[in-house]
Amino acid sequence: TYEIGVTATDMFGSLSKEVMFTVFKAAAPAPQLYFQPASVAVTRDQMVEVRAVTVFSQCTTAKSEMVFQWAQVSGPTTIPAAYLGTISQLRIPGGTLQAAATYVVSLTVSMSNDVSKQSSSQMVISVGSLPLIARIKGSASRKQSTRSTLDLDASVSSDPDVNAGDAQGLTFAWACTLSDGTSSQSCRDKSGALLALGTASTSQVPADMLPATTDAPYEF
Repeated sequence: TYEIGVTATDMFGSLSKEVMFTVFKAAAPAPQLYFQPASVAVTRDQMVEVRAVTVFSQCTTAKSEMVFQWAQVSGPTTIPAAYLGTISQLRIPGGTLQAAATYVVSLTVSMSNDVSKQSSSQMVISVGSLPLIARIKGSASRKQSTRSTLDLDASVSSDPDVNAGDAQGLTFAWACTLSDGTSSQSCRDKSGALLALGTASTSQVPADMLPATTDAPYEF
């Protein structure tokens, strides 16, 4: 341990109060710590994989076994302790982290023969959002008489960032266009009024509401 003091003298010979600070000199410097990759950006369904790399000073002659400890610093949900291990790799399975969120983890590495020689570093894990999946039950195309009711059901739509079985929390906006391959227009009923389909997961077009078409299909 070294104690170093400093004073200042001005041009008139006035002397300042001495300021002291202490320096603890280790026999060998702690290893430097790096992450591969340096930062992580994933979606919720992807696995987080990070490897820690330790670099020893060239002045160090004796190297001992390293001790690793991962920890969570911040995040909207708790990362299970089973994934925050004591090895140089961090592996967090897909589906563990919350979408549209940021997590910070830290790693502390020390030398097994001298725990006072340690290094710590933090890493940011950014979790993005997957696009919503909109689906309508049934085949991609169908032929149906204008005299029968057309049932539309999009309840199979999903948010891939929400666990299966949980409430999806989706809202719906139905649209209908009449296309001839080169141009399209909004669907109208036989009276000429725009077709209103509502905002529920299911919708229904009553029989005899839409005029018959030939080559130009209705697209929902």
